[in-house]
Amino acid sequence: MELAKVIPNKYHPLMQGLFISRMSDALDSLGMRLEDVLIHVNPTGKDIFLRFHLKVVQTSLTGSIDVESTVKGLIEKLTMEANESIGRVYGVTFLIDGIDVEQDLPRKYGIPRDKSKLVLNVPPDLEESVRRIGKGLIISLRDWGIPVVSLALNVDTTTPNRIGLVVKLEKPLDKAEKESLVKALREKLSGYVKLLIKKPMEISVRVLDPSDKVVAKVMKKAKLAEKEVEAIIGNEDVRAIMKALGKL
Repeated sequence: MELAKVIPNKYHPLMQGLFISRMSDALDSLGMRLEDVLIHVNPTGKDIFLRFHLKVVQTSLTGSIDVESTVKGLIEKLTMEANESIGRVYGVTFLIDGIDVEQDLPRKYGIPRDKSKLVLNVPPDLEESVRRIGKGLIISLRDWGIPVVSLALNVDTTTPNRIGLVVKLEKPLDKAEKESLVKALREKLSGYVKLLIKKPMEISVRVLDPSDKVVAKVMKKAKLAEKEVEAIIGNEDVRAIMKALGKL
């Protein structure tokens, strides 16, 4: 990230610790670069209003991501984390006053639908059948207009026999669409198992999209553990800010 500005500038240490560095880390993991950041901070009583202006460049060639919705979802989660950590300590509430996202996307990049990655973890005697199942599922997803990054099938032959399916999508789906897709894939997989494996198996299906990766990354890197909260609170610049707000 080349440039990060906070207005007024005295709030820069606070915004750096709570938002800027964490946004950069999380977006990097998704193949996006946070190139410019401008955050306007407007304290009003116990409420701290934040307006974000961001420039994001998608650098990865691993698929198309809805940059604007991904960035907005990330900021909302970081705001929630800020309220649960330093906000709770000082009795303030961070509120989003607006999010403007400028994006620069590669023009023709993306994963060809006929090159979705198929990953198998199965016993040798079932490999051919499960590979056919995987290819059939990829074709079904293509027919449904759902671009896929990868599809993984895992078979566990210990009692009871289990087969697990994990599908990674190129683009985010909302909750209802994802639940509908899981149901459709479960029905397809069940039919293929009966046809090609011909023995009872427990079935599990997971569908992951870029938003799930954001959530996982944010929870791992952005969630403020107790030591991190103490570090921010102990920062002299942050303490001066909070004192100026009458919160210390």
